[in-house]
Amino acid sequence: MTDKISVTLPKVYESVPVDEGVADSVSAYRLETVQCHGAVRVYPIDADRAMYVDDPFSVIDGLRQALAPNQGIVEVRIAKLASGARGVYSIVKTRTPHDALQYVLTFHIVSGEDALCVQGAFEEAGKTGARDAVGYAMLVQAGRIDETGQGFARDPYDPTYMRGELMTLAEDESLDNMFPEHPLTIARALATHIVNNA
Repeated sequence: MTDKISVTLPKVYESVPVDEGVADSVSAYRLETVQCHGAVRVYPIDADRAMYVDDPFSVIDGLRQALAPNQGIVEVRIAKLASGARGVYSIVKTRTPHDALQYVLTFHIVSGEDALCVQGAFEEAGKTGARDAVGYAMLVQAGRIDETGQGFARDPYDPTYMRGELMTLAEDESLDNMFPEHPLTIARALATHIVNNA
């Protein structure tokens, strides 16, 4: 937390001690469900090192330059928070070596010279791939994609961008209600909570 920015996480997050040697200004939390393992850290950052709170396309370009081949952008959004502070967040997915998906929410909040980062990593637990499988079948049945899967995976901001672990139509926000414990749904819920409560 900073003098001007305060974030309280939902009650489902358990406060945990930070590792030895980590700055006192870092707060750590965890969340465990049947389908998700989550870890969140909240810490101050220099305002001049925050993502561009007024220019999401610069954030997207910067992320693309930093992405590994097993990563992809799910979304980038700017937000005006309930407190009046400005914010920007990204959700980047990573395919892990054990073939699960991890979604990392990075939310930067800026108020004057103060800035705060809330960063959460939410990984699939238990049976993985259910959201993609169910979403794929629904979209084929609805005629939105053919059985070859053409168009199922795509970059959300540039249909010509084909590198990395592209977002799938099953990761669209409209399907979050069907998968309330999925790591992506939980990451988005935390972002919404921050917008409404920070």
